[in-house]
Amino acid sequence: DNRNMSLLHLCFGAKWICPQFYKCCMLPSVVLWGSFVIIAATIANYDGLDTIPFDNCTSTDLIRLSDDVLKNRLQQYGVHYNIQSVLDVLQHSKFRSDEAVQVLLLKYEEAKQVSPKFLPEPLRRHPIIAVDGFFTHGRAMITKMIANALNGRRLQLPTRNINRLRKYFNNDILRKHFYSLSKYMGAHVAMHYCRTAPVILERYWHDQAVYVMARSFEGLIPAKSGVYEFPKDLLRPDFVF
Repeated sequence: DNRNMSLLHLCFGAKWICPQFYKCCMLPSVVLWGSFVIIAATIANYDGLDTIPFDNCTSTDLIRLSDDVLKNRLQQYGVHYNIQSVLDVLQHSKFRSDEAVQVLLLKYEEAKQVSPKFLPEPLRRHPIIAVDGFFTHGRAMITKMIANALNGRRLQLPTRNINRLRKYFNNDILRKHFYSLSKYMGAHVAMHYCRTAPVILERYWHDQAVYVMARSFEGLIPAKSGVYEFPKDLLRPDFVF
């Protein structure tokens, strides 16, 4: 249906290969299998996001809506296009006194401090790979296979140091943005790790974005819409599938 098409539309639209990802040629079966699983995948679940109401918007209706209108709706459910947008929610007067939010923001600052300010040039680091859009078991299996084949580090998002906080985000709105901030935190950790080994990110930006897009609209968002654009201030992996 259109919801599944939205997921596939973004997965394939966001897929790219970096020339520096030379080791990919050593893993033809993994890469091809990963691509196949994306085709076969249906929408996974995100805690707190399964109650998103549908807009009865057909594809024709969505064409008439501006990117700003579409992005505004998606941001309400945790799909952000810059870090400040996420922080504006978490630091809002309504939430900033929440102890779990305070701890989360502290962990975010700690992650920023250990990572380099700029991603090293490709020849001075190892590749960063993102695996998105799978059911938990299939996604985890593919991630482990790639990590083992490349002697890399598997990084599940949210990372362990904040995943334990998830149970304290009982507010559905907050939980959505908890997931959003975890992507930026994972990016900082990946920038730190990639100096010594390949990094495989599991559940990166596309994973949450495609779910929310598919749950938020009945129709198919136009292919050239700006909502498919990857955040400019979020670490862009060398390879995504």
